[in-house]
Amino acid sequence: MSNLIKSVRAAEQGKKAIILRTILSAPAETMNPEMVMHQAKADADQLLEHARVQADRILMQAKDEQEKWISEKKQQELKAREEGFQAGFETGRQEAMQQYSSFLSEAKTIVEQAKEDYIEKVSQSEETIINLAVKLSEKIMFIKLEEHPACFADLVKKALHEVREHPEIKVFVNPLYYSRLLKQKSELEDVLLSKADLFIYPDESLQEGSCMIESPSGTMDAGVDAQLNQLKKSMLQLIGEG
Repeated sequence: MSNLIKSVRAAEQGKKAIILRTILSAPAETMNPEMVMHQAKADADQLLEHARVQADRILMQAKDEQEKWISEKKQQELKAREEGFQAGFETGRQEAMQQYSSFLSEAKTIVEQAKEDYIEKVSQSEETIINLAVKLSEKIMFIKLEEHPACFADLVKKALHEVREHPEIKVFVNPLYYSRLLKQKSELEDVLLSKADLFIYPDESLQEGSCMIESPSGTMDAGVDAQLNQLKKSMLQLIGEG
């Protein structure tokens, strides 16, 4: 039992990292609380059996000497030794089990914290990657619009598909894109159903790359920022599903 207590105390004085590694890597059977209890009980039974043998020997000696007072005295001493030993063993066993439970609880807490920290780091990394991807896409889109201004009409066409069944549609863009978009009006009208009326207006309040579309169903943001936000939502959704 003293070895068990010394072993537990020695582990307690060691570094926490070593304690964690020992608990996590040890075979399951050596860390089973039931096995620890079984071993402690076996040690106790063995020691108590030894005490019983000693008691029998003393009783026989007392009978041989036929001195009752010696027999009673020795029995009292033996009983005191047994009770004292058993109490000490029980105290040591309880102390060892409490320390073992404490180590196990501490290891579990550390593992859970490490798991939460890992998940948080992964989540932050995914969001960082997405933000970088969106910023890169934004840069690419604006470079493309600068080199090929006609590409802005593609964004507007995509948005017009959502409202193409309405009889009247209004498109508001930054003045920088107004003249170019007006030249491509016929291409935009081809997206619409039947003979819908399409009106294009310059709006100085809109930023470069912005586009607002009004129809009987409401107002829709069809600019670059809206497209990028939709891209970000789609990427976050994919990560959530994965």
